[in-house]
Amino acid sequence: MMRHLLLQEGDDISVQFVELPTAAFVRFQPQSKDFLDIPNPSAVLAIALRNFSCLTKGDLRAINHLNRRYELLVLELKPADAVLTQISTMFDNISLKLLLSLCIFLFSIQSILTLRCYECKDCTDVSCPCDNIVEVNANESYCILARENFPNGITVEIKHLPRISATHYEYTPYYMSVGEMITYNTTIDKWSHEAFKIVYACQTDGCNRPDLLKELPANGLSLSLPSDWLNENLLRRADQKLTNCYECPAATFCSDKPYFVNPDQCSIQECETCTIEESFQNGETTHYCYTSFCTTTGSQIPSVTIEAVYYLDNKEFQINETDIICHGVNCSRLEIFRDIKEKIQKDYTGIEPFLPGNHVNSIYSTSMSILLMMIFFQNLISY
Repeated sequence: MMRHLLLQEGDDISVQFVELPTAAFVRFQPQSKDFLDIPNPSAVLAIALRNFSCLTKGDLRAINHLNRRYELLVLELKPADAVLTQISTMFDNISLKLLLSLCIFLFSIQSILTLRCYECKDCTDVSCPCDNIVEVNANESYCILARENFPNGITVEIKHLPRISATHYEYTPYYMSVGEMITYNTTIDKWSHEAFKIVYACQTDGCNRPDLLKELPANGLSLSLPSDWLNENLLRRADQKLTNCYECPAATFCSDKPYFVNPDQCSIQECETCTIEESFQNGETTHYCYTSFCTTTGSQIPSVTIEAVYYLDNKEFQINETDIICHGVNCSRLEIFRDIKEKIQKDYTGIEPFLPGNHVNSIYSTSMSILLMMIFFQNLISY
């Protein structure tokens, strides 16, 4: 107390009695990230608060735990800048506001959490040795492992990725994204599959371990479509000379409605090959974006290229982008994208090493801490 009041032995002090309101909201800021290493910081803080009868905004309070001293700055108080914080009083009159305030304390802690990711440059294969770890803001970044196939070899990436840099909006940083292509092989008269890119994203310390590169499934999610459907919609019939195709402006146009094109924007043309693209973006607003155009000379091989994401925590599959090259009758109709979503087949066998149970999302761990904290305080009330 003397240290807090900047007093020396023998100093004179004057004491004035005041009536303070009971705290309804308290926000602390740990002065060292070491405080976050405590297994249950919220419980430690709750017990330490018993030693303080009141708090003032701007106070720097010290608590001791396991022979270590931690300092916390009082950032914000409600309903006043000086409040009573006696635990017995607070819990005799416990309210929802108090529980919410304590939850906000945990979220304040989360806001300064760091995430540790493996990060190495110039990796050329899945055996890339990497022991370099970087610390990034856990609210803004996540860790990734990526492998991409090229005609002359593969590239791999071990790094962190800012959330704003993702090509498509991902609403949780715990997923497996793939780029896969289904192509018609004219030599064997069959459809073939290729997974050309796969990315594993996660958000726990060291979750993008380099040894997991070897576990990334070679076939991605093995996306496939029924051969009969592909033949009917993408291949040219024997009695068909040209393909009817939407010819739209060069720029991609977007709508908040799926499978919709303004007739004034696109006209139907006959051409050798039709190319259509759809991308789905679900950030602050939902957009379905389309491109469709005709190729009058030369013939490209029919194919379907799909970029998709599988959210590992809630087992949700989503197609982000579909590119189609086709020769079929009316193959550029926008309903073809709906057909693909309904008929697409997936195989999740290869992603088992990355499923929940092997890795836990740090943000969800914070939510669990909130739950444990509320249980702790409820037990104190009962006691």
